[in-house]
Amino acid sequence: MFRYPAVIVSVLFVCMTCLGDTFTHRTSVDSFNGYIVSRKRGNRTQVRIEKRKPRYLDLSNYKVERNYLGRKNRVYTFGIKDAVGLVTETEAFEKSVRTAANQGPLFILIEIDTPGGRIDLAKRICSAITNLDNCTTVAFISGDKFGGAFSAGAIISLACDRIYMLEGTAIGAASLYAQTASGPEELKDIYGESIAEKFSSAWSAYCVALAELNDRPGQLVRAMVEKQAEAIEIIEDGKRAFIDPKNKPEGQKTIRTWGDKNSLLTLTADEAVVTGIADRKVSSKQELLVFLKAEKAAERPDRNALKARRVFEKAKAKFDAILNSIDYLEQRANILVKEYNSFEAELRKVNRVAERERYGRRRTGFYGSTYSEVMERKRIFSDRDVLLDDILNVLDELISEYKAALAMAKKYTDLNHYVRTLEKSLTKTEATYDEVSFRFGY
Repeated sequence: MFRYPAVIVSVLFVCMTCLGDTFTHRTSVDSFNGYIVSRKRGNRTQVRIEKRKPRYLDLSNYKVERNYLGRKNRVYTFGIKDAVGLVTETEAFEKSVRTAANQGPLFILIEIDTPGGRIDLAKRICSAITNLDNCTTVAFISGDKFGGAFSAGAIISLACDRIYMLEGTAIGAASLYAQTASGPEELKDIYGESIAEKFSSAWSAYCVALAELNDRPGQLVRAMVEKQAEAIEIIEDGKRAFIDPKNKPEGQKTIRTWGDKNSLLTLTADEAVVTGIADRKVSSKQELLVFLKAEKAAERPDRNALKARRVFEKAKAKFDAILNSIDYLEQRANILVKEYNSFEAELRKVNRVAERERYGRRRTGFYGSTYSEVMERKRIFSDRDVLLDDILNVLDELISEYKAALAMAKKYTDLNHYVRTLEKSLTKTEATYDEVSFRFGY
């Protein structure tokens, strides 16, 4: 049974009771400013209090008002500026965003411009954001290379407390698909209709619940995720509402239909603000900081995620060089083995001819052969040993390269999918080496 909505609702309750900067005791009316740190002692949480020592408090005894009072005049910024695809980068984000929240900034700003990426990693990023119960998170869809927040990027934006969009950007198109070696493919083409439907249903429910966590229209998000979903706009109790056409009350007037069947909903910045998906459209990052009263705040850009990506890219370049070396050595080994097999076939043929010629002739020399035949055989076996030695040298180098690649694949999580293939190839090459070594003594 799908349980994400329940989990997210519980997170929402925590956020409503914990986020804030002015603390007022419910009975003594004692009041102070500060910020919450994610450190606990039993049911007590640490609060950094302005001009006082930190204290561990039972927050249920306090009324907490969210504001900037008692916080440090700084903003921590994170960037999701490419496809979400690296475990190491995601791990760095999870750790850094939690550390940043504990420093008491005005808010955490996440600049987003991405085509999407791996759903499993996007959900980890969303969890890291929604689990921050001690700091406001702001998504800024900045627009650059990709022009907005799409697919998994749209859902990461929805995880934030607020969404602001640069003019000309867009958000949406968040369907689930499978990433294969040949590119993205429909889930039903990989898993079949029944399994694909289960995956898609779970993903859709997760995205809708995440939107509703921050009071955003869930049906619009469903239209971003499901091609068959539509959202109609109506006026309910004097307010704009978005519902499934199937749930439209009889006689209710439709203001507008959002999304078309067989296509995913994508909203421009203007549309996102009008519908309540985004909070505001801005012309620049500076305008956003002014609006959030943080134009004089010190920016603290996070470099850990970027550093993790660069470290991995450097390791991946080295790994690719090893794979290229392996490819060359495999080709070289195959050529030498073919040469040896041809050599042995020719040797067997020569032996058969020589054997026939020796019949009827006086048997002399080594094993009944003439002196010239003995010398010829020694020369042939010498050439054979040289060829076998070349094969062993190449196989030995190939084994070393496989072990080096395997060590890197085990060290870097994002290369783990190579491990099984490398292990099989290493075992096969070691078996070939043993077989060639046996031929030397034969």
